[in-house]
Amino acid sequence: MMGLLRLFIWGFVSSIIFACSSGTGNAVSNLQINGTVQSGNLNSSQPLSGYTVNLYAITESSTNLIRQTTSNNSGKFSLQIPNSLITSQLYLTATNESQLELALVIGNYTESSLVINELTTVASAYAMAQFWQGNIISGPQSSILIASGMNQNLVSIASGQLSNVISSPPNADQSNALRLMNTLANAISECIKHNASCTELFNVAKAVNGTIPKNTLQALQNLALNPAQGVNEIVAISNLSQNLYTPSLLRIPDAWTLALKFNNTGSESCPFGGPGNFVFDQNGYLWITNNVVQGTPNSTNCMIVLKPNGAPADGQNDTVQSPVYGGGILGAGYGVSMNSLNQIWLGNFGWGDLIPSGSISLFSSTGLALSGTTGFNNLVYRVQALKSDSNNNLWIASNGNQRIVVYPSGNPDQGRYYSTVKLNPFDISISADNQAWVSFNNESSIAKFKLTDSGIIEQVTSVKVGQSPLGIDLDSYGNIWVSSFKESAIYMVNADGANVKSFAGGGIVATWDVTVDGNDNIYAVNFFPNNNGEYGVAKICGAAVKGCPANASLGTPISPASGYTLPSGGSQVLLSNGDPLYGPNGAPDFHPLMRMTSGHIDLAGNLWVTNNWKPSLLIDATSNPGGDGMVVFVGLAKPLKK
Repeated sequence: MMGLLRLFIWGFVSSIIFACSSGTGNAVSNLQINGTVQSGNLNSSQPLSGYTVNLYAITESSTNLIRQTTSNNSGKFSLQIPNSLITSQLYLTATNESQLELALVIGNYTESSLVINELTTVASAYAMAQFWQGNIISGPQSSILIASGMNQNLVSIASGQLSNVISSPPNADQSNALRLMNTLANAISECIKHNASCTELFNVAKAVNGTIPKNTLQALQNLALNPAQGVNEIVAISNLSQNLYTPSLLRIPDAWTLALKFNNTGSESCPFGGPGNFVFDQNGYLWITNNVVQGTPNSTNCMIVLKPNGAPADGQNDTVQSPVYGGGILGAGYGVSMNSLNQIWLGNFGWGDLIPSGSISLFSSTGLALSGTTGFNNLVYRVQALKSDSNNNLWIASNGNQRIVVYPSGNPDQGRYYSTVKLNPFDISISADNQAWVSFNNESSIAKFKLTDSGIIEQVTSVKVGQSPLGIDLDSYGNIWVSSFKESAIYMVNADGANVKSFAGGGIVATWDVTVDGNDNIYAVNFFPNNNGEYGVAKICGAAVKGCPANASLGTPISPASGYTLPSGGSQVLLSNGDPLYGPNGAPDFHPLMRMTSGHIDLAGNLWVTNNWKPSLLIDATSNPGGDGMVVFVGLAKPLKK
């Protein structure tokens, strides 16, 4: 929370400086927004007159209507922002009091001239998907800040055009995200022109519970939260607009999921090379393990940190700078965790050219190495997952020597272990009572362990589950959700290990990881492609049956049979240095989303996944395995409660 407080204070100071230098005369006067409500952008735009424009401020306790006005015949409007609200997160809605409602998320006041159009409405609906209640945005400030940053990745608030992030590599036409936004914007523009198109749109853009939207903003909100609907119909409506926004989709999407890719690490000396797992810190930054030197099978000596908006961490305001070196980093794999002191533990699998035994590294929240040049080696060999419990005991899946290792209070010198005898521990999930559920990928089982004064004791013994289980996660009922890598299914085991259920469908295939959202619904992160050759994330209804379609029950697939995917926009995938995915002379590849090994949900409901391995099976035993970058599905998942 200290990092967020610093950012808040910095924003406050910056805004006062801006106010004093903006020609307002003094720091206590109001600041003015001049905006335009329009359909389209640039030379293709048409003004929308007579729209009621509302300015809202999202504060910690509530969302307040600050000002209201009406757009004139040229679509123009002006609003005054009280200086006291300059550090608030702001947004606008524009409605003609019928079924047409547009929106623009401003965030902090930085632009005095704004555009509200169909594209800004698409961006607002998706970035704030988890926080809309009708036309009101409400949520914790830490979450709203992250969502606002993602909105800026989608659209320029000043011009109403697509942002530089979505318009440039590794996005642009390397994925369908840009085209998907344009297609949805075209559907809204057609709705603005013809009431009949609105009726058609609303009938196929329903809420999860089946409710028909009342306006265009709600229709887009519904598609963000319930994306597997109306794919054919909405594309057809969009095509009627004569492509006001171009380019549009090349083909019908699997669902209306909107995803972005990020592959800038902050330094070309440490490019993405098979990101394996990651953890969010107190500022929402992503600390990401990096397996290999890109294009080789050799271990890396660096870790990547991204801001919540996907940009590389830059060290501003006493935060970490990416990439991070030292502390014994070598081929970090699946192990990464944050303790209550905001320190980052990292598991080094140590593979490739040197083939060492691996180790564990420790870093401060600013990236300062707290472990030596070879890391901590006490009792461990080829570490996979590691997790810190609420008492800061570090639980370690020491895969290579078949041990469950614990560093009490994070102290390697006091380490103790439990020998699992021929069982290779892989992932760990900590229960509410600080006990550890562990998956064993070679024996296809899970077990539960407790740390006591006399050592580590097995509480639940060898529950058989799946075929080669890897990632595991717990829901709010204490159920354990388990991936099954060698089959197209995932498993649920109840809290005492006595009841095992399996679930399939929704695009589940060779799942490496599972993650539970704030509604207790499950996302399965797949390592292998679907029948169409694309990689995806599957979603099924969880134990709470909350946020699920009508008549759904535990295990009902929510995602389509393909899963939620990220298709190509027609251009080959490039590395951050501009080389093709398989190197300068490699064959072109068109998979912006690759073989994934981990997925986690941030405070704004964005689902992040790792592009761990390149798509081609031919490279599995050769020299170029490491995948490229991180992919985020914007606003897709219910955030977990902090």
